[in-house]
Amino acid sequence: HVDAINEPQRPIPSGRMPGHWGLYIAILWTLLSLLLAWQLGVAGFLAAVFGLLLASYLSRPVDPVAELDRALAANEFKPYLQPTFRLKTGDIVGCEILARWEKPDGRLIPPMSFIPLAESSGRVEKLTWQLLSAALRELQPEMKQDKLFKLSVNITPRHLLGDRFIDDLRKTVASSSVSTRQVVLEVTEREELADLTTAT
Repeated sequence: HVDAINEPQRPIPSGRMPGHWGLYIAILWTLLSLLLAWQLGVAGFLAAVFGLLLASYLSRPVDPVAELDRALAANEFKPYLQPTFRLKTGDIVGCEILARWEKPDGRLIPPMSFIPLAESSGRVEKLTWQLLSAALRELQPEMKQDKLFKLSVNITPRHLLGDRFIDDLRKTVASSSVSTRQVVLEVTEREELADLTTAT
């Protein structure tokens, strides 16, 4: 570690080898590993080849957008419901959808780690409908019993101004047999609302 503040005269190493030396060393150690495995017999050699192929596969770079698509297809994004209260009485009067990514290994990914990518890659619309549909299914009994119960969902300005937004919203809400008046749209602030007239 180089302390760039206390020792500014020292060069900070990049951690990279010049030229193709890194590749040459990797090839050399791979060949040495296979040679040693050969000395252990056919079974040892095959196990070493399998291990090297597996390591190569697991260390391959992951495309974050492709990983987002995979997670959407697997329905790994879940709505976490944060209740809203009436201050005077303390009664729960609704919920707000909070997006969370539940990975297959059990890790829980916070929204700031995937929402910006979903917005920039055009996946946020599909993500929003998935979350809203799941939340409506979960809350359907409560929302049908209490017509004043509100469910809030975040919508990007671009999504709100889309040509099919109103139709898709009505279809999504209707599939849960609740009133569209029970769904509250909260427009996010990361981008400008280009057309206020259309939005209202």
